[in-house]
Amino acid sequence: MNHEHKDSLLSHLFGFKDIKNTRAGWVDIVKGIAIVLVVYRHILIGIERAALEIHPYYLAANEVVYSFRMPLFFMLSGMFFQKSISKRSPKAYLENKVRTLLYPYVLWSAIIISLQLLLNDYVNANRSIVDYTFILTAPRAIDQMWFLFALFNISILYAILYHLTRKNIWTLFFISLLMVGVKDFITVDPIMEVFNYFIYFSIGALISTYMLNTAFINKIKKLKFLLILLPPFIITQWYWLAHSDINPYLFVIVSLIGSAVVILFSILIQEKTIQSFCVLSAYILCPFIFCIQ
Repeated sequence: MNHEHKDSLLSHLFGFKDIKNTRAGWVDIVKGIAIVLVVYRHILIGIERAALEIHPYYLAANEVVYSFRMPLFFMLSGMFFQKSISKRSPKAYLENKVRTLLYPYVLWSAIIISLQLLLNDYVNANRSIVDYTFILTAPRAIDQMWFLFALFNISILYAILYHLTRKNIWTLFFISLLMVGVKDFITVDPIMEVFNYFIYFSIGALISTYMLNTAFINKIKKLKFLLILLPPFIITQWYWLAHSDINPYLFVIVSLIGSAVVILFSILIQEKTIQSFCVLSAYILCPFIFCIQ
């Protein structure tokens, strides 16, 4: 295998193929950062299950990133919704989501549970046969895999409402605001996740015209915008850490400011070599989730 082919293969495997040459290369950087933050959270879960002491600073850091790491994923997915739905029939769209979200979720959840049952003496997760039922009834109990099921449900619901409202994304945004107001009354786990994160998917769809526009990205690719966001980021995170019972609408604001900071940071470093570190480190760290949990 020649050197050029080897580089191409590695680039494809590790997900940073043509990052610098794509119109939205910053998206890959955001994903890399968000994945590392998710891994950090699940490392803490593994340590907690092992009954080991965790310094309060690490727990506080986890609470800070908790406010925006998952909203980021749903927002990014929403940004590409219209591009995805526009080139597929409703049937093809559903098949695509089943193939790329639902099938991997069910498959890998079953594999993870099976491995944790098989290696019960060597992992911190306390699994039983009953856990297989959680795949569809209580996705959070499957640890990191719940996101795929939530994204599948949100993607399908948004697509249905998108057609019912005649593609009016502003109507969908107002529906998502109503969901935020009633989400605390929802007790069914999969439905609760939809109500929790539908707002971010909707916002992603709203801002996609701007965020996927090269001219707009070039306009906001300035350090001053990131510096302007830092004070509200610090203030809102301080408020979030001090108020665990925060109003759900205020939490959305906290999440959006945190997400904006990560996105602006990613746009600024898009041309820097650190982008490869962000994506590659995610692939290196992800196996530790299983080992620790």
